[in-house]
Amino acid sequence: MNSKTNDSGDGLELRWLAEEQVYKKSDPEDEKIEALLSPEMRRMLHELRVHKTMLEMQKEELHRAQAEINLTRERYFDLFNLAPSGYCTINDKGLITESNLAAAGMLGLPHSEILNQPISHYIASEDQDLFIFHYNNLIETGAKQVCELRLRKADGVSFWARMEAVLSRDVEGDLIDLNDMEFVIRVILVDLTETRLIKALKESEERFSLLFERAPLGYQSLDEEGCFIEVNQAWVETLGYTNDEVIGKWFGDFLAPEYVEAFRERFPIFKAQGKIHSEFEMLHKNGERRIIAFDGRIGYKIDGNFKQTHCILQDITEQRRSEQALALEQKRFSMLFESFPGYIYLLAPDYSIRYFNQYFAEQIGDPQGRFCYEVFWGHPAPCEDCLTFKAFETGMPRSWEWEFLASKTFAAYEHPFIDSDGTELILEIGIDITAQKKAEEALKKRNNLLAALNQAHDQFISGHETAHVYRDMLDALVESTDSTYGFIDEVIHDPDGTPYKLSLGMSNISWDDASERLYEQLKSQKMEFRNLQNLAGAPVLEQKVIIANDPSAHQQSGGVPPGHPPLTSYMGIPLFFGKELIGVAGVANRPGGYNEEIVDFIKPLTEACAAMIWAGRFARREEESFTALKASEEKFRLLAETAYEGIWIMNGDYIITYVNRRLAEMLGYEMEEMPGRPMEHLLFSDDYDDHMDKMVNRRRGQFESYERRLKCKDGSAIWAIISATPQEDAAGRFLGSFAMVTDITARKTSEEKIRYLSFHDRLTGLYNRTYLEEEMKRLDTERQLPVSIIMADLNGLKLINDTFGHATGDLLIKRASDIFREACREEDIIARWGGDEFLILLPQTTAWEADEVCSRIKRVSQKTGIMGLPVSIAIGSACKDNISISIEGIIREAEDRMYRHKLTEGQSIKNAVIKAMLTTLEEKSFETEKHIRRMQLTAKQIALKLNLSETEIERLNLLVKLHDIGNVKLLKDILLKETLLTADEWAEIKKHPEIGYRIVRTMEEYTNVADEVLAHHERWDGSGYPRGLKGKEIPLLARIVAICDTYEVLSSGRPYKKAQTAEEIAAELKRCSGTQFDPELVAIMLSLLKEGLIEE
Repeated sequence: MNSKTNDSGDGLELRWLAEEQVYKKSDPEDEKIEALLSPEMRRMLHELRVHKTMLEMQKEELHRAQAEINLTRERYFDLFNLAPSGYCTINDKGLITESNLAAAGMLGLPHSEILNQPISHYIASEDQDLFIFHYNNLIETGAKQVCELRLRKADGVSFWARMEAVLSRDVEGDLIDLNDMEFVIRVILVDLTETRLIKALKESEERFSLLFERAPLGYQSLDEEGCFIEVNQAWVETLGYTNDEVIGKWFGDFLAPEYVEAFRERFPIFKAQGKIHSEFEMLHKNGERRIIAFDGRIGYKIDGNFKQTHCILQDITEQRRSEQALALEQKRFSMLFESFPGYIYLLAPDYSIRYFNQYFAEQIGDPQGRFCYEVFWGHPAPCEDCLTFKAFETGMPRSWEWEFLASKTFAAYEHPFIDSDGTELILEIGIDITAQKKAEEALKKRNNLLAALNQAHDQFISGHETAHVYRDMLDALVESTDSTYGFIDEVIHDPDGTPYKLSLGMSNISWDDASERLYEQLKSQKMEFRNLQNLAGAPVLEQKVIIANDPSAHQQSGGVPPGHPPLTSYMGIPLFFGKELIGVAGVANRPGGYNEEIVDFIKPLTEACAAMIWAGRFARREEESFTALKASEEKFRLLAETAYEGIWIMNGDYIITYVNRRLAEMLGYEMEEMPGRPMEHLLFSDDYDDHMDKMVNRRRGQFESYERRLKCKDGSAIWAIISATPQEDAAGRFLGSFAMVTDITARKTSEEKIRYLSFHDRLTGLYNRTYLEEEMKRLDTERQLPVSIIMADLNGLKLINDTFGHATGDLLIKRASDIFREACREEDIIARWGGDEFLILLPQTTAWEADEVCSRIKRVSQKTGIMGLPVSIAIGSACKDNISISIEGIIREAEDRMYRHKLTEGQSIKNAVIKAMLTTLEEKSFETEKHIRRMQLTAKQIALKLNLSETEIERLNLLVKLHDIGNVKLLKDILLKETLLTADEWAEIKKHPEIGYRIVRTMEEYTNVADEVLAHHERWDGSGYPRGLKGKEIPLLARIVAICDTYEVLSSGRPYKKAQTAEEIAAELKRCSGTQFDPELVAIMLSLLKEGLIEE
């Protein structure tokens, strides 16, 4: 008990109680004895009794308090041990001196094993630093520490806990004295495992909710009866319903009818097994069937009972349709592969044949276990220089033709590729083209035959020598029948009707002296053959085709001239025109003989021979008529030659028989070159059919003129108006036509030029807005989807126009158009949309492909510049992938994106233009970087004398840099002229402050010096330019730049003026003080010169 207690109120009360006890216990005998004592002794004796009583009372009180303390301690330890939170005390050594059961259980230890253990032993290693930090902070400040960290149980498992620690205090609340380093820390531990789980669960639920609604796949949950509990947004979008139409409804109601019972049977199995993977057909709200893939799991309650299903669904309708289509295509391909009318096989690098089709096996043989060189050629080893095998090295495809399998001809194609397992293979396909080759050979002969006919026809019409024409016809007859010898004879009748032959052509007539003599005799007899009793005359007498593949055995085997080689085969054909026999043709010695097919094959040629023979006869009959007609033609020619229009005449076979000089000049021919040419030579192939239709119409009486392109001799074209009149005989047969031709090429060229200009931009040659708007209407169809639009805008064009002139701006626009042409595809439509705007229309182009085009434009533009200026293009694109979207909306979307880019890129281009201006200015004037630097140093010294702020000094530096920027538009010859300027040149010089003002006003970061740039050539007395400002009307910084510029010119000199000394400069400044310069600034300048603070 502290002595202070005696002086307290409790001490007085105790004394009163003690004195009352002493009074009650007083003994009369004792009072008698006390009466013998002195007052002082009695008082002392009384005090002793009171004090004794007080001690006894205090002892009793102490016993009672101790009993209460013991009871309280027992209750405390009950509470301490049974508390749900962990409690423990730690001594100054960091050892656990006390612990309740919760703390020990929390750490997974018996209560007895946790005592006297270091608390740090139970702190997880990753949180040791955090614990030490709070421990030291508690010792140093005495303030309560609270933190969350991980504790480690005895089995090594970590868990999160909150730790609260305080230093122990005495009964009066004071901290225990720590000087002796003995103290106690009381700690509360709270297990946060459940708290953190709840928090994590809440966050997980929030994330799940977000993912649930935004998931790209559909989700649904069903209750125990199979009714919907919830679905996500993807589910309702897939099937077209709203949530209200789905929640609470039975799942089977949304299935295709044939799947309803299957679901009813399988849903209990799903609940029992806990998972499912299946496919159903569900009904979209619009009635359309959708194939849906399901993956499901069962969600259980804590007690293990069914709670709900969790199912992910995916619409695989298009996938299944694609798979079905692919399977069908694969089946078709397999059928095609096996039924392919040629061989197909795969060759491996080891010479083995990996795969072959049925044709290969049937025609070439089964290659199983054999190598290609064995299968094809029967070789025991690989072929040297095998071209097919070299494809493994070159990797290049190859095609060729070769004969194989009993002279069959194949068109072979080989293509190297790498199989899905990485194996190099060669695919070889061989197509049997034997029939095609035979047909080609026959066609070749047919074409040669037709060519010969055309040539003979042309020669005959154009008046070639008759003998020469028949000679060519005979050569064609012999060649087309693979014969060795042949003849063509005309059949003529004597007046008595006896036929004989007149030779028109004979091959190989001179074999030896005897045949030569015979030939000379026949010539003297005009090549007449009167004896027809032989093979050569048999077709005339019998008037039928004679075929003798064994001439010696034929009844009329004679008639072969002396010295003629023996005949091995012969064919003679009578030539009729109408029903009149007018000739005979014969051929001999064809390998394999002759047959009726050959007769049919050469029928066009024999008919042509008959026609030519008849034409010859007709020509002879008409010779007199022709002489009369010729005189009439001469008159016509005189009229035709003086006509302004071109004239042609063509016959019934559309062969030109006459042209006048004007038409020949139009087409670049000499007049003599055109007669005999087919009409088609003057027409382009794509105009021919239409021209012939026009001719047919004219024969029907429709005589309108028409416009047509005509082909010149050099292949070029002219436009002409053609007025043609058909000519017919009395029977209505077409004999030819007469045409007047007027050259309208100049008019057509003008029209085309006007049309071009109406749809093209004059400056760039690109399409203009009018054309593009028409194209957008034309391409705004579902067939063209997706359609993408790119909007592009030239950054800084106005600044460049204002600074370097519109010629430079136009050059920039043309350079930009070149960039678009280089970066865009051939099918893209590029147009100049406005002054500095371009629009690119990309039909059948996705948004991703449009972005690729934008990237190419950016890459090309970054490598392009003009006059040191960059070509900067702001680009925006948008894609129309739905026909319901308007093309105007896509343009606005692309334009919005373009302007967003323009906002971010605009400043950089302006800075680049300024930089280019300064570079240009340095090249064409004295505004060098050294000049600017010297001016800035001088200006700074003046600014310091005037106590200008840092902000004003920065403005002054910028002004020095930009003050003469307007000179960029002036000619170099004026800026560097060493002699006096003319009045006109001086007028140009005086414009540069206003030009510079307009330039810096366009850039926000430079506008704070725009007024000073405008005023830097104003004079103190008001005689400056451009506005004639006077005195302090002139901005201070402009006055500083004026004097600094003059000083720099005087001190460094110019080609037209040498540098001055400091004394001369000072004298000049004094002279101009108050007139050109601010007197105050002149005084400062002179003091700086005197103090040597300005660099000379």
